[in-house]
Amino acid sequence: MGDPHVKPYSKAEAKALKKFMRIYKKTRANMDDEEVKRTGENAWGKLTPHQKKIFEVRPRVTIRNQDKRNPTVRASKTVPSPKMSLQKAARSWSKLTKQEKDQFRKVAATRKQKVAEDL
Repeated sequence: MGDPHVKPYSKAEAKALKKFMRIYKKTRANMDDEEVKRTGENAWGKLTPHQKKIFEVRPRVTIRNQDKRNPTVRASKTVPSPKMSLQKAARSWSKLTKQEKDQFRKVAATRKQKVAEDL
């Protein structure tokens, strides 16, 4: 019935065929499923290895994998939210001595005066 010397598809080629069939089916909406399957497998058999390679599924590269290969590449740091910054500022403020707090208050008072004069 069929050719006994036909080698089975590898996993990579099976994934490529599946991707090809998905695209092939979308472009032939007027055919029924059996006809699409038959003509699609026929068309796949006529493709050259170079044309089949176009449909290969490439593994996704994640940032984590890149870090292992190149330790100098790091994910960018996230910018802290204003709420977190305010919380850290409040903790830092509470740890200051009275003299240190007074220095900040003097600077703030002089800035408020300059702003009022500019208006």
